[in-house]
Amino acid sequence: MRFRILGPLAVEDADGPVALGGPKPRTLLAVLLVAAGEVVPADRLVADLWGADPPASAPTALRAYVSRLRGVLDGGATLRHHRPGYSLSLQTATVDATEFERLVEAARGAAAAGDHAGAVADLDAALALWCGDALAEFADEDFATAEAARLTELRTAALEERAEALLEQGRAADALAELEALVRRHASRERPAV
Repeated sequence: MRFRILGPLAVEDADGPVALGGPKPRTLLAVLLVAAGEVVPADRLVADLWGADPPASAPTALRAYVSRLRGVLDGGATLRHHRPGYSLSLQTATVDATEFERLVEAARGAAAAGDHAGAVADLDAALALWCGDALAEFADEDFATAEAARLTELRTAALEERAEALLEQGRAADALAELEALVRRHASRERPAV
């Protein structure tokens, strides 16, 4: 099972895309993915799903969403109840953001070892995982803003590092085009402008 948060939330299994249901189950899954295995208190989940004024039925509805989500996950990940809330254990599942970070670290190791072609290949694979803005459909939600900002910053740094690795390979024309695009999008960043 594969979870995607580098763009619209998506889940895929061996047969293809998995239907998650409406906005509340999608939000529940996103909150648990952002928590990265940590227990999220049920009252916080209720607030994330219904806002500051949840209906009296919210705790019961939350349990129903958890139950449905367990059925959708079908062993690729385990949604567990731990007082005072729930956690998501990924077991054999992967998250595109985790894979992205792993590839960026591998690229940094390759660049440090002087393997700039390897660094570019790892960064290309990492950047190819992005299908839009991180946690795109949850951009205005409190639970997602810090993680989305962190991932976006890491993506921008990966683009800068890719340009540097291209320069190290003597591919100045390729690097220049990417650096110009970075400067246009991030005019206040010093690194690509230098």
